[in-house]
Amino acid sequence: MNWRSPLSFWLGLRLRVETDHAMAELRLNRLFEVAAVARFSPSEQAAYHHSLKHYWDLANVVSAAKRRGYEAGLRQAVLERAALLLDVLDDATISQKTGLAIAEIERLRAGEG
Repeated sequence: MNWRSPLSFWLGLRLRVETDHAMAELRLNRLFEVAAVARFSPSEQAAYHHSLKHYWDLANVVSAAKRRGYEAGLRQAVLERAALLLDVLDDATISQKTGLAIAEIERLRAGEG
């Protein structure tokens, strides 16, 4: 008899039940949060929504800053790699391998990089 199949079935079922329970708990917690905010006075609700907006604005600023920093670092790495290739490859090949424009590679060759 193949015991792997029933065991896999029961383990999968248990995982599904645990996952469903965790999702239900998250939904219930969210419902309690909404109910708590609904009990706020109008001025408390306005303050809550203002603080929530402020939190999300800050989160978006941090996320954008991280993304810009990553992109700048990636660009710097590509430029450094292209600079290392200047003495062994022609501009077209460097452009093809790094994704840089020929004009950017020519600026690197001229020392303006």
